[in-house]
Amino acid sequence: RCKKVDYASERRTIEWKPKPNKYLFAICVSGQMSNHLICLEKHMFFAALLDRVLVIPSSKVDYQYNRVLDIEHINKCFGRKVVVSFEEFAETKKNHLHIDRFICYVSLPQPCYVDDERVKKLKGLGLSMGKLETAWADEDIKKPSKKVVGDITSKFSSNDDVLAIGDVFYADVEQEW
Repeated sequence: RCKKVDYASERRTIEWKPKPNKYLFAICVSGQMSNHLICLEKHMFFAALLDRVLVIPSSKVDYQYNRVLDIEHINKCFGRKVVVSFEEFAETKKNHLHIDRFICYVSLPQPCYVDDERVKKLKGLGLSMGKLETAWADEDIKKPSKKVVGDITSKFSSNDDVLAIGDVFYADVEQEW
């Protein structure tokens, strides 16, 4: 069963309708499992805003999300494929595991809040990627600035097939919009 949430009528919602073969590759590195789940929740919001399917990280580089997330159930409740496991993504992409664009939400202390160790692990999965770009030169995890939906769509909308934005645990994105 899919739980229906009855929000107050004045609260806006997003229709998550991913474009075919457009993915947002989730990367979460901050803290323990609870932080990673918050990071994934924020990635879901970004994926919905950007009309992309969310790729859940591989257990080879992150937690075993399949123990706490039922991807099949999530997709059933949305009535369409909105989330895929890394393994399903890899199968779909066959021999072309590549992040086409890596636009970092966070720029400080390092772009995307992704260290060399994480990049090595991702490459160890057979994933290739271009250089990291930053959306904002001064977005610091210690002093996150408030962002609104228009900020996100203007900086991260792209026609590339696979997009990554790095760890967004510290992102301060409007909740009530």
